[in-house]
Amino acid sequence: MRGRATKRAVRVGDQIQRELAAIVIRDLADPAVGPATLSGVDLSPDFRQAKVYVTPARNSNGQSTLRALNRAAGFLRKRLGARIHLKVLPRLRFVYDPTLDEAQRISALLEEARSRDEERANPGEEGLPHES
Repeated sequence: MRGRATKRAVRVGDQIQRELAAIVIRDLADPAVGPATLSGVDLSPDFRQAKVYVTPARNSNGQSTLRALNRAAGFLRKRLGARIHLKVLPRLRFVYDPTLDEAQRISALLEEARSRDEERANPGEEGLPHES
């Protein structure tokens, strides 16, 4: 979960994430929903809104998956209500999770910095004195 949340919000968000993942796999028959991971759920303080973070598979159309999930939000919410019991069932909004992209960007930057450090520590042939 992102940001500050109560222990209850974290617990309920985790339960929503698990149940939604199972519902998407078992009950959602929309071919536009490509392979994806539901990577987290943020609940509003009143639990009326749930932002569901989605990480589409690299080889899938992420935008298509997000649109399809948001179109199916009512269906998914109804199925979710049958599986968990809350006073108020949150409205679902599916959004792209940039965490994996950020991790890959940081990894690439670290690798670039490591390569530069190695080049400085071991300059090529031209920096070495010739032996006679």
